[in-house]
Amino acid sequence: MKKIFIPAVLLLAVIGAGCGGDNGGTNSPPPQTPAPRLVVDTTVTAPLMNDVNEAVWGQVDSVLIEIGGDPTNYGFNSNLGKQNVTMKAIKKNDTLYVRARWKDASAHLRANRLRRLTTPVETWEFGDLVGQDMFFVIFDAGNNGTEKADCATMCHASGMATTGGGNADAWKWMATSTLPGKMAEDKWIGAAGTNSDAVINKYVYRNNHDAGQPFCVHEDTSDYLGIFLYLDDTVKYDPINNDYWPENFIVPGFIIDSTIYAAADRNNNSRNNVRAIARFDSSGVNTNWTWTLVMARALNTGKADDVNLLPLDSVQITVAATNNHFQSNVTTKPEHSGSKPFYLILKP
Repeated sequence: MKKIFIPAVLLLAVIGAGCGGDNGGTNSPPPQTPAPRLVVDTTVTAPLMNDVNEAVWGQVDSVLIEIGGDPTNYGFNSNLGKQNVTMKAIKKNDTLYVRARWKDASAHLRANRLRRLTTPVETWEFGDLVGQDMFFVIFDAGNNGTEKADCATMCHASGMATTGGGNADAWKWMATSTLPGKMAEDKWIGAAGTNSDAVINKYVYRNNHDAGQPFCVHEDTSDYLGIFLYLDDTVKYDPINNDYWPENFIVPGFIIDSTIYAAADRNNNSRNNVRAIARFDSSGVNTNWTWTLVMARALNTGKADDVNLLPLDSVQITVAATNNHFQSNVTTKPEHSGSKPFYLILKP
């Protein structure tokens, strides 16, 4: 019989393939999926912040960030569910621009509203179960140990407080109270809890409740049917002439100052240094309805309660969205769908 010569290297390879090698009878665990990275684009022109769909965003690569995929650690909103947020970022002229688009079957714009009742006579109902949609971006402030911007321990385990020994910087956008002023609210999270950044005499929104009745109404009184109430269109509510208000008439729950967005001294108030524009698109079938949001802030505001992004190569962030979020005096607030931490790459 003719002998067949098999090289030793090939023979060992065949034996190893057939017998599985010496691994103790176990298989190696599958490789973990790497966390997504949101990389800023530094080549395009700066967005004008007048349209969430302006052409420049079409030139920027996107990344999908999953929210609601780990309900135990990062929250799950039953209306939003598990979904991917499409995110893009631009860094230009020392400003960071972040764009997010997520699915939402309805827009909630009437938070905190008051409704005129006839029984009891001449009273107002406070809409404490009428909420607003929200979106959050949380940044590691650089001093928060291994927790960084991880909401699993910061938000869900400790009631919106850090446990890493430092701080996190949060941009909070709200569809009723900050959207009409084209702003987001800048917040600072520490071991003692979460607070809005410092503000001096100017507020994008103010509560319109005054002892069970509106503080202000529109100057056109009961002829006004708009969703938002702007400060420069208001008059003080007159309870003496309360009886001319029609039954079920709605008065917005917040007074909006829309002048802060363009004010020269806007950045003097740390709370007011995040610009934001948003649009709700309900042109398709309801499963494809979306919010698109663009937020912008200087990389370095010079404020102690803002993380300085200017020198950083990257920063860990977390995002979250919620639907119909109630006022803080309601104990059964709906949960948000949040993401696992990932990195924003600032110097690609």
